Amino acid sequence: MNSHQNTLPSFLRNIGMATIVFDVESVVTACNSLSEKLLGQPVGGLIGRSMADLDLQLVDAGGFPE
Repeated sequence: MNSHQNTLPSFLRNIGMATIVFDVESVVTACNSLSEKLLGQPVGGLIGRSMADLDLQLVDAGGFPE
């Protein structure tokens, strides 16, 4: 694994907040253990699921739906 490939896992471990990464089709490609706690599902159960499957909605910085 090169340094670019190590960046995302390291970022997810160290950010200190629940973080979920989606691809362009709104499918979960990565997440951290805090997102597991927030959503009550294991990380392995989140990877590959769509935003619609997780019943999530995007909000802006003010907390308003996008």
